[in-house]
Amino acid sequence: MTTVRVILVKTKADYAAAKAHVRALMEAGGRDDEIAAQARLIQDYEQAHYPIADPDPIDALLFRMEQEGIDRRGLCDLLGTSTGRVSEVLSGRRPLSISMIRTLHRKLGISGDILIGTSRKRTSRPSRGTKTMS
Repeated sequence: MTTVRVILVKTKADYAAAKAHVRALMEAGGRDDEIAAQARLIQDYEQAHYPIADPDPIDALLFRMEQEGIDRRGLCDLLGTSTGRVSEVLSGRRPLSISMIRTLHRKLGISGDILIGTSRKRTSRPSRGTKTMS
């Protein structure tokens, strides 16, 4: 039976040591199970201490449009909507509709979980007819 050496990752110092250990194992052609075990401990530490927020839905859409070479006109065609509506969505003045979310998920492969998130681009201005207090 072969012994697997892993470093428990509880502190920043442990984290740095564990990453160095994995690097050394990989450079030396270490065993896959030892590398995987250490990588899992590193991953658990990272998820607990360095969480990654979901991307903004509009940023995700713009990124995917760039990847696919889709311009605003192409997005209008894809969604079957007007340029004005697409402009409102991309500027954050209008949220994505359920229909748009379904289409973007189905045709561009963008996660529905990301698309239903709240856009940080959304402007908070009162709707027409709403009185504001001075």
